[in-house]
Amino acid sequence: MALLEINELRARYSNSGPEILKGISLEVDEDDFFAIIGPSGAGKSTLIRCINRLVEPTSGTIRFNGHEMTTLSRKRLRELRRDIGMIFQEFNLVDRMSVMDNVLSGRLGYTGNLRTLFRAFPRQDIEHAMNLLDRVGIVDQADKRADKLSGGQRQRVGIARALMQEPKLLLLDEPTSSLDPKISREIMWLI
Repeated sequence: MALLEINELRARYSNSGPEILKGISLEVDEDDFFAIIGPSGAGKSTLIRCINRLVEPTSGTIRFNGHEMTTLSRKRLRELRRDIGMIFQEFNLVDRMSVMDNVLSGRLGYTGNLRTLFRAFPRQDIEHAMNLLDRVGIVDQADKRADKLSGGQRQRVGIARALMQEPKLLLLDEPTSSLDPKISREIMWLI
């Protein structure tokens, strides 16, 4: 059984707007590395956002790890999103939070609301976050605010945050598009 199965997926942003996705079908097995390449505006980001339902598809099916994503309740969707990591093109960090807090936010799906509010993460999560920051080469920036980082450093935080989830599926939306070639190669090597 494939980890991700998409069948005849269609999406548009409004009832009268153009169809962005037109009957997309694909399968991705566990441990696959799968790339979607196409020109700007072809629907790559829309497809990725449909997989975790940041965008609602118009029709079709999305099965992730045996579960039909398009029919899940909000609660069940939140639970399954724990297993889908996302690295965004525009980083999507909380600028006023520290690097460490941004990385720890990858565990929000596993941590209760009170613990999150008071930033009372388990010791093992903090140690794991420090290991990931070390792995992406910015452990020395752990206490710095996210808005004080360079683009490459911000993307490294995004990678660490996604890995913090320990996802079964990692979705990347042009993670190097705003970075220079040298930093782009480093980021792709990390991924």
